[in-house]
Amino acid sequence: MIKEFKCPTCGAPLDYKGGSDLTIRCAFCGTSVIVPEELRTASVPEPPAPDPAPRTLGQLPQWAEIAQLVRDGKKIEAIKLYRELTGAGLKESKDAVEKLAEGRVVEVANYAIILDQPNLTPADASQAEKIQRMGQLLQAGNKIEAIKIYRQMFGVGLKEAKDAVERLETTLGTPGAFDLHPPEVTTTTTRLTTTRTVSNIEPSGTSSRGCLIVVALLIVAAVVAWFAFNANGGDNRIVAFLRTLSPTETAVPTRVLPATEALPATPAPTDIPKPTATPELTDASILVGDRGTLPGQFNDARSIGLDEAGNIYVGEYVGGRIQVFDESGTFITQWRVGDENGFVRRMTVAPEGIAYVVYNGNILKYEGMTGDLLGQIDYDGGQGFQDVAVTAGGGLVATWNRDWQGGLFVNFNESQDDIVIFDAGGNVVNIIGKALSEAASGNAELDTSVAVDGSGNIYASGSLNPGIFKFSPEGKFLDKFGEEQAGYVQAMAIDFQSRLFASASGEILIFDAEGRYLDSIDASPGDMVFNEDDVLYTIDDPQVIRYVLNR
Repeated sequence: MIKEFKCPTCGAPLDYKGGSDLTIRCAFCGTSVIVPEELRTASVPEPPAPDPAPRTLGQLPQWAEIAQLVRDGKKIEAIKLYRELTGAGLKESKDAVEKLAEGRVVEVANYAIILDQPNLTPADASQAEKIQRMGQLLQAGNKIEAIKIYRQMFGVGLKEAKDAVERLETTLGTPGAFDLHPPEVTTTTTRLTTTRTVSNIEPSGTSSRGCLIVVALLIVAAVVAWFAFNANGGDNRIVAFLRTLSPTETAVPTRVLPATEALPATPAPTDIPKPTATPELTDASILVGDRGTLPGQFNDARSIGLDEAGNIYVGEYVGGRIQVFDESGTFITQWRVGDENGFVRRMTVAPEGIAYVVYNGNILKYEGMTGDLLGQIDYDGGQGFQDVAVTAGGGLVATWNRDWQGGLFVNFNESQDDIVIFDAGGNVVNIIGKALSEAASGNAELDTSVAVDGSGNIYASGSLNPGIFKFSPEGKFLDKFGEEQAGYVQAMAIDFQSRLFASASGEILIFDAEGRYLDSIDASPGDMVFNEDDVLYTIDDPQVIRYVLNR
């Protein structure tokens, strides 16, 4: 008899045909899900307990090569070797190597193993006090505040922060865990909407210095964990982090895709007024906020768009469902992109209600209110698109990387973080080859967000390049700003005063037209969009939130 329950990761229904298996694999997202005990048809013996004292890979000679491959950023080779040593499948091996790269314990046979920690640079200790504070809060039973600090540090969502903090909580009291000394100094910091008090730990003496060293090791694990698991860019983030520990290592080679035709004449830019004051949040309200599969509910919603009538479009990452609401949040209709096994990486909506959806690496064009497919944006490079934005003239600006063909990671060694510019007819008019890695002299990028202002200036940011890069409409690199505030940028939006809003580091960061930091909003949405009245709409799964700002 088939029994059904849902995948905790993507919410898809799981068909379980009975048996004594502990787990079942989700056909939609690939997650291994533990079968509830009441559904199993036979008792399952308890597995042997792992070695209670985690051993480093260096202590297990046959694993030393895996440790070196992980440190060198050769994740694919590490996965292959892991499979040879354990006989595990590709998914299990990939998960295990990623855990090792972030400093987490992996259970193999009757051993619990962990990667030997690398040497640290002085910069790695800069967040040690916050890590210490998290440990102190966990010891005091205040997990909520610890989760808040983790979100501020790494810019992750609530679930990711909760999972990470709970993993840290399990290390308390074990060798190499938090060694806390709690003399506190209270300081006050003011943000756009709230005032919060943060306690800092002031180390003293030899014991405190030893504490900082241990805590710094945990920082490395936490930072790599965030970069390794966020937004499908694991390989690239691990490589970039390890590259910082080996300054003499040469850059990863990339290849420029040449432009396919000459540039057209550039129209005169629109005159955009500069902001006269720091924006002030006057109202915030939740328009839609339920999790589920019914109309008006969301599972893993990551994209939001608006048409000129004020209708709100929300796209779900897994399954390709697009829902449409009026400006008050009342459900209107819904439709699907492709089949239920595809991925909607990003969506943007033109004023006339045309939805451009990045689906499995392609840009598809839909009639927004009906879901009728109008065509596909042709590109000689093929699949590989990541983000897309509509220009004031009706054209498109999109980020592209060959490593995301079909929405799947292919090969970091051929990373190509291009920005492709289309006219209103869908024709390629310019390509900024390797926009962040070469044109702007940044790091090789796999995960690039994009936004366009009313003058046609292009703003791009990626998971491996702190800050925001600005390019002219012709593709010339102009400026970089926000390195101190913006780490991993999830999404960007530009209001009609040319102020740029970036969702990063657990906040919505606000910059003026010249790139000067103005303020922040305490929120971490996956996508954002402005209407013509400078009202900001965000999707912070499963909530659509409306923020009203002064003009």
